[in-house]
Amino acid sequence: MTTFFLETLVKILSLETEQEYQDRSVIGGMNTFLNTAFHTSDIPEQLITDSELASLMKFDYSTASISKRRLWVSTVSNKIQRISKPDSLDISPPKPTSRTSPKKKMNNNSFSLFNKVTDLKGVDTKTQERLGRLGISNIWDLLFNPPRTLLDYSNLLPISDVKPGEACTILGEVWTAKTLRLGAKGRLQVGEVIIGDSTGNIRCLWFGNRFISKTLTTGSKVYISGQPEIYRGSLVFQSPEYELADSSTAGIHTGRLLPVYRLTSGLTAKKLRTLSWNTLKTYQGHIPLGHVGPTFYKDNDLMPLDKAVKHLHFPEDETSHAEARRTLGLEELIHLQLALSIKKTAEETPTGVTTIQVPHHFLREFTSSLPFQLTNSQLDCIKNILNDMTRSHKPMTRLLQGDVGSGKTVVVAAAILANIGSGFQSALMAPTEILAEQHFLSFQSFINPDSAGYQSLQPIQTIESPVIDREITLALLTGSTTPSQKLKIYEGARDGTIDLLIGTQSLINEELKMNNLNLAVTDEQHRFGVLQRSELKDPATIPPHSLTMSATPIPRTLSLSIYGDLDISTIDELPKGRRPVKTRSIQSDKIPVAYGFMKKQILEGHQAFVVCPAIDENPELGSVSVTEVFKNLVTEFPDLSIELLHGRMSTKKKDSIMEHFRDGSINILVSTSVIEVGVDVPNANIMLIHGADRFGLSQLHQFRGRVGRGTSQSYCVLISMDPSETALERLNALEQTTDGFALAEKDLQLRGPGDYFGVRQSGMPSFKIANIFDYSLMELAKDTASMILASDPNLKASQHLHLKFNVEALISRIVAEAS
Repeated sequence: MTTFFLETLVKILSLETEQEYQDRSVIGGMNTFLNTAFHTSDIPEQLITDSELASLMKFDYSTASISKRRLWVSTVSNKIQRISKPDSLDISPPKPTSRTSPKKKMNNNSFSLFNKVTDLKGVDTKTQERLGRLGISNIWDLLFNPPRTLLDYSNLLPISDVKPGEACTILGEVWTAKTLRLGAKGRLQVGEVIIGDSTGNIRCLWFGNRFISKTLTTGSKVYISGQPEIYRGSLVFQSPEYELADSSTAGIHTGRLLPVYRLTSGLTAKKLRTLSWNTLKTYQGHIPLGHVGPTFYKDNDLMPLDKAVKHLHFPEDETSHAEARRTLGLEELIHLQLALSIKKTAEETPTGVTTIQVPHHFLREFTSSLPFQLTNSQLDCIKNILNDMTRSHKPMTRLLQGDVGSGKTVVVAAAILANIGSGFQSALMAPTEILAEQHFLSFQSFINPDSAGYQSLQPIQTIESPVIDREITLALLTGSTTPSQKLKIYEGARDGTIDLLIGTQSLINEELKMNNLNLAVTDEQHRFGVLQRSELKDPATIPPHSLTMSATPIPRTLSLSIYGDLDISTIDELPKGRRPVKTRSIQSDKIPVAYGFMKKQILEGHQAFVVCPAIDENPELGSVSVTEVFKNLVTEFPDLSIELLHGRMSTKKKDSIMEHFRDGSINILVSTSVIEVGVDVPNANIMLIHGADRFGLSQLHQFRGRVGRGTSQSYCVLISMDPSETALERLNALEQTTDGFALAEKDLQLRGPGDYFGVRQSGMPSFKIANIFDYSLMELAKDTASMILASDPNLKASQHLHLKFNVEALISRIVAEAS
């Protein structure tokens, strides 16, 4: 019966594949068939004894997407094949023969794709060190080291058909070979070889190579590949690739699509190419075909892994190379998704967790205390966060993202009040003093709305909270805090009398201990290194709940990569009454018009920001100085109150200016990028940005977010002098949309993932092959990783050993980059 059941299941899976996974291959659907099978006395023994297959049989087929159904069918088909023919998918390598074995005789256990590169013929310790500089430490690394480009030398021509500028290959005989001495006093030695065939001859030159004439001797047959050019009136190959026709290496360096790799000092292109060729010949048979069944790769227009590695390095054509890159890009992304899932699972079993108790009336009391109505999106985020903090199995690790002005701070305030109400301390770390001070003032209002208009920057404040019916002591700690004030704050943090501590990186120091810290909040996370963010948690014995705020929306692809191990809450609607900011890009000759429009808005009772990229003028970069713009505006509008703000000012001076701008006594604030985040002045409704082409897309969107916080229509004017093509793309994108998520995707495309958050700051591993913009491939990798872990959570199965090795190495790298 077991054979009958498995045969029936195979037929159903085959029919399901033919019907494109529509769940019509068996009456009642796949779930009904599987449930019925599990409740019969004829259940196959394999479903009881094989935990991997038993786990697969619990898959909910009816609610799964088509891609997940396809993946499940492939995996089950492969598993049944292994049960029926145990040796059919055995990936353990055969004993190496004398013809293909590496230089050292090895048994099956040591013949591994993860052996050091010194096991390869021709790799000594010096070559090992050079390969290491390219990130190649073992054989797998070398096989998965992609060429940065391909040179097409596949066009074999007679010499008479060779044309300038057209890459080709010729086969001819060496007529003459000698070394020339050129330049002053003949110091430049040039190898000159004349190659001829029955149709003509051509000159080949190798500058700086005096030995070529000893290699390509008169009368020898040779292949030459390159792109000939006119040199001193005649057609010449300059430093082309060459191979002797009777050489054992013929066909590696000429007459084909030629891989061009990244190099390092002491490692030549020819040596690395030869090493890749020889390694591929020896080890290709030991590369696993795949992870999830033979039909998976075909169904997704992919190659088996072993074939993909071959066509990555030495493809038959451009199409096969592109298919190989897509296949191996998926392999890289599967490694990443497995690493993130395993890392997240490991972090979900901490030494302990402190939960909070949230009264059933808390959210009602909190929302009714506010002078405005929360959006549904804000309420959902608050509920998610409070739910995380009340569960007992792990501390919260959540990212709260929302566009500028979407109201993230009030969501955080709810979490902090609930945490304090349960008797615990909270900390909030901001990237700048201005933003820390803004939070300090805002939280005084959130704790007690009656204090609005009476907030103070005195570093320790005690305020009665009607929501939790107790006094709350909050403190502000920045680089400007006096020594005596710091001592009081340290003492209050240590003995628990300070409930909420708000500050900058000053929160991270050995003297500060918050022994009852249970909620750590980080604002604008991409401005801190990962280590700084994690150190905020360190003072507690039991890890606190961690909440990260970001006004830089995360593109979809990065949400599956960098932040794949985080829970994400998104505020996707603006508070009621907010209007989208109208944005226009203008050339610098239109500045008088922009200034006139700004004056009109001020006369109507509003305030304005004017932002400049630098404190001092830089003619080379074409950037205007904030001091020069300030002087011009004072001259232009002598009847207006105009102030200057930049990073070189003392903290006391900056605080005074910001306080006067908030209370409306300043009409125009001329500033550098210090106001990029956190400044909340609802009466300011116009933003002029000089040198807008000098700022990044996300930064411009952040600037624009300083206006549009009230109910009046707001405006943003982007002023540029001579923008580049890329800068124009940024400016046009800002004109077309105020959607921060759409702009984040555009910014990622323009800047690339490495520069988007900074590789080391984000903890994001660099990809050798994968295209991070291929969202469908990223999703396929996530689904594939989930399927693999569902059947083999510890990657112990023989066909997953190479996955286990790569994933463990990747986790180590992510952790190392984060420290």
